[in-house]
Order: sequence, then structure tokens, then C-alpha cells
Amino acid sequence: MAAELPDGPDFELHRPWIDRIVFKCPKCASRMHREPFVLDTWHNSGSAPYSSFTDQEYRRLIPTEFLTEGIDQTRGWAYTLLVLNVILGGKPLSPYRAFLFQGHVLDAEGKKMSKSIGNVVDGLQALREYSVDLLRFYLAWKSSPIDPLSLDAKEMSGRPYQVLNTLYHIHVYLSQNGALDGYVPRRHTVAWARRRRRLSLVDRWLLSVLAGVEKGVLAGYRESRYNEACRAVEQFVIETLSQNYVRMTRGELWDDSAETRERRLGIFATLGHVLERVDLLLHPVSPYLTEYLHQEVFAGKASWKIPLLVRGFGRVKRLRREKKLEETVAAAILVENGCNSARTKARLKRRWPLRAMYVLAPRRTAAALNSTKALVSTLCNVKVVRVTTRPEAFPVSFLLIPNPTKIGATFKEKTRDILQAVRPMRGAEAWRNYLAGSGVKLRIASGPIEVPPSAFDLRFEQNENFEAVEKEGVFVAVEKTRDERLVAEGLERDVARRLQALRKARGFSPTALLNKASVAGLEAEELALLMPLKKELSFLVRAKEIQLSTRKDDREGDDEWYEDELDGRPLYLKVS
Repeated sequence: MAAELPDGPDFELHRPWIDRIVFKCPKCASRMHREPFVLDTWHNSGSAPYSSFTDQEYRRLIPTEFLTEGIDQTRGWAYTLLVLNVILGGKPLSPYRAFLFQGHVLDAEGKKMSKSIGNVVDGLQALREYSVDLLRFYLAWKSSPIDPLSLDAKEMSGRPYQVLNTLYHIHVYLSQNGALDGYVPRRHTVAWARRRRRLSLVDRWLLSVLAGVEKGVLAGYRESRYNEACRAVEQFVIETLSQNYVRMTRGELWDDSAETRERRLGIFATLGHVLERVDLLLHPVSPYLTEYLHQEVFAGKASWKIPLLVRGFGRVKRLRREKKLEETVAAAILVENGCNSARTKARLKRRWPLRAMYVLAPRRTAAALNSTKALVSTLCNVKVVRVTTRPEAFPVSFLLIPNPTKIGATFKEKTRDILQAVRPMRGAEAWRNYLAGSGVKLRIASGPIEVPPSAFDLRFEQNENFEAVEKEGVFVAVEKTRDERLVAEGLERDVARRLQALRKARGFSPTALLNKASVAGLEAEELALLMPLKKELSFLVRAKEIQLSTRKDDREGDDEWYEDELDGRPLYLKVS
């Protein structure tokens, strides 16, 4: 019991008020005061490296390589470890070489998790509902370790799931297609493909991009920037590998002739090499999936060969970068993006082949595009690609027009005088001024003035035959007119896409060869356009026979047909 309450009965239960209370000793009845010299409990933990080891153990084990704790322990354990080791050791030596501070895990709305609020995520329940590899990847991918992390299951099931799912299915793609040509990972290597001269420009580009990704990912792991490492893997798997490389080489894999087998093996060698290295890169974050993929696709027939971890992370031979080649393919992809934007403006589907495309680019970019016209033609689905550095050779003319709103925001009361003095620029003059980024010098009543390039808008003069866009200083114009042959090929791609979707829905593997694919409900004109293209359609959907008709065969049951649509009307499909 308290003998004295100097601050009254409603005192604060904190220092210094708690220190002024006087107690009576129950044994000797003496006055008891609180011990004034009390250290924070973290000082006990902070002295652990010095106090718990023998001198020999201390010299051998301290400083330790790595420690990690929550961000709230910056002034707790981390600080007292440092201070006490310096004091007790008598040297300016930290007891750790690296200390990673981690932010707190919050709920999906960024609020602190609390049992009373009910927003706590149960770890065991999360592992029952989600893949451990997905959860690990999401936590590493989401944010920098030191920043707070808002745990959102919906977000985790989005892009992070897409990365791991895409990686899995590209392994399946390699395994299924490679088996048809006798691809053996340990025999058909990148070195083999180089000796046989079976590596194409896009193969070398992929290997070069991977070299840069590997360097960034390894640096991210080494410097505890795990989120940057995971996002580099994300971009490579989704964009570079799946959306670009697989798409660029798919047409070559569809050609199953004996004459092109070695070229297909070159693609498989490149894809296999890249996937093995991506498995290694991602292994520290998602070990179970990457180990499974490695063993199933690359380890051979015997079950569970040497594990990835035993092989040694980061010990593989570094790839060589070809930066000029990367710039070349990047230019081709940039033109493809421009082409797709022009198609959207002109309402031309990407599947529809076009007659011609013009590209106006700076000299260095134009030289790169001229060296890879075949790739640009494939990416953009156009028959002819014309590249020029002269605006006069571009089929669409330019207009550089002053923007009254932008001029008014900059020059206020001088706006009227400037608009009366400035003139629109056309053709080559407009193009050169736009690229140069130089202002326009004028003389108005108040004196000389310069209008900045940001006050002008670049436009294209209307052209009934071409649609033009600009992407990062590169101008792309696509020809809008399509003759009967191009219309037929476009219709063929529309039908092929629907048949491909149906065969996937019916459970056929991508490598399976169908006995027959049937299309009914075509108009007479469409049937006439498609009949000469039956061989090409058979190649696109991997079917031995293609049957085309204007109406369904009444002798066949409706259950066998799948109803789709084409231009707003029914189209009937069947695969077997």
C-alpha cells in the first residue's frame, strides 16, 4: 500500500508522477522509493552479442552478416545492439553488417490490423486458401521491405497470380510443342543452336534482355530491394516473354515441315534456356513452383534430379547483352504500338491484314527499322513496310496549330496579339519544328516574344486512304483501303480465332491435330471469300479438314454445334 501520494489520489500512472509515490515496506515498515536508475528492457537484449558469447565465440561470430526486424525496432533492438556493442567492446564496431527494417502489414484499406476491429488476416487460413508461392511472391512484390504493406487478397489474385500462372503455362507450351519435334533440353541448348546457326534476331534479343533482367534482379536481392527484383521478373515474364517473344515465334512453330525442324528446335532451345534461368531467378521467392517446373520440364525422365537450390543460385554463366539489338527490336515494338493505335482510330481489327504501312522516323531509328522490316511486317500484320526519314515521303501531311488555351495560360493579356501574329505551320516545316522542340519568335505591339513549343498542337491533315499517329517521335500511317484479298484474309483470321477458342474450351491441347473443323452460318459472299483459303485456315487451327457452309447440316445434332457470333449475327462452329 502507498504510504504517501504527493500528487493526490488521481495521479498519472507515468513518470515523473509514479516516481514520487512512497510505499511502506511490509517487513520492516521502512519507507520505499522507486529505483531511479532503470534501463529500458531492450538494453538487456542489446547486450546479448557481448554477454552471451565467450571471447572466442564473440570474435568469430560478431559482426553477424544480417539481422531483420520491424520498423518499430529501429530505436529498440537495433539501436541498443549498436550502442552497447561499442560501449562494451570498446571499439567503434557494429555487431551486424546489415540490418533490414520491415514495414508493418496493414489491411486492404491501409488500416492497422486489430482483433477488436476484426481485420486481422489469419496466416494459416490464408495458406489454406492461397498458394504459399503466390503469397510469398505477393508480399515481396507489393512494396519495399521498409514500407507498410496493405495486404489485399483481391490484388494478390490479380497481377501476381498472372505472373506465376503465365510462367507455368509457358513451361507447358514448351513441353507440349517441343515434344512434337523431339526437343531434349540437355541436347538442344543455346550453344547447340548457335553452332547450327539457328538463332534468329528475336532469339538473340530475348537472351540479351534477359541478361539485363538478371543483373537487376540479382542486385535487387543483394541490396534487399526485393520488390524491384520481383517487378523486373513480372515485366519480363508477362511482356517480354509471353506478349512479345512467344507471339513473334508462334508462326514458325506452327510450320511443322521437316525442312524447318532445326529452326523450331532453335526456338525451343532459346525458350528452354530462358525459362531455366527465370526459374532460378524466382526460386528464392517462389521455391515450390519453380522447383516443380524445373524437375518436370528440365530434369529428365528420372524423378527429382539435382534441386535448383543445390545447383547454386546466381552461379550460372552470365549472358552477354546486345544493346544495339535491343534498341532495334524495341523500335519494332514501338512501331507496332503505333500501328495498333492507328488501327483503333480507323476501326481496323488487328487480325485484319493491311496492304501498306509508312513509318517516318529519325535516322538512327529508321536504320534499325530497315534492318528488321520482316519482323515489323509480322508484328503489324501488314504486307509492305516503308520507312523514311523525309516528311515529304510520308503519305499524311502535318499541321502545327497554336492552342489558344495554352497560350492564354502562359501569356495572359498578350494572348490576343499573339494569336493574331502567330500562324499555323504545315508539312515538313510543322514536322521539323515539332521534333526540334523550338519556340516561335514573334514581334507584337509590346515587343519581341517567343511562344514555346508546348503552346502548339500537332495534328494530321485528313486523308481518306491513311490513318496516322505519333509514338515517341515516330510517326506511323496505315493504309485503310482493303481489296477483296485482304478482306478475305481478315475474315479468315476472324473465323480462325473463334475456332481456336472453341478447341481450347473443348479441352484439346494446343499441339493436338483436329480431324475436322466445321463452320456454318456464313453468307454466300463470305463463303466465296473463304473457300480459296481453306488450306491456310486448316494451318491456323491445326485441323486436317475444314468444312465451310451457309447452313448447318440437319442430319447432325444441335448439341455438337457451338453458336458464336460474327458481325452481330450467329455463326455455328464444330471441332472434332
